[in-house]
Amino acid sequence: MFKGGRRTVSVPGVPEPLRDTPQRFSRLMVQALWSNTVPVYVGDSNVLAAAGFENFPGLPALASLDVLNGDLHDVYIDSTVAAEGVVFSWE
Repeated sequence: MFKGGRRTVSVPGVPEPLRDTPQRFSRLMVQALWSNTVPVYVGDSNVLAAAGFENFPGLPALASLDVLNGDLHDVYIDSTVAAEGVVFSWE
């Protein structure tokens, strides 16, 4: 059974986990919000969206990626614009 969520960046340059508490998944799909004006970067707690310092994949609006076997608390996002983010689903 799939479950879902949404996460946005509160403060640009401060990575935020998809979930504040641990939640294991076997499959995770992350999609950038259609309303994003800049890419949202997805990675571990070191993800950084600052120009010239990007260190993980950036997802433009509606782009997505899949991750296998992990914990939502260990997947982070960052953006250079506040309130931009992702929707995600997992099982």
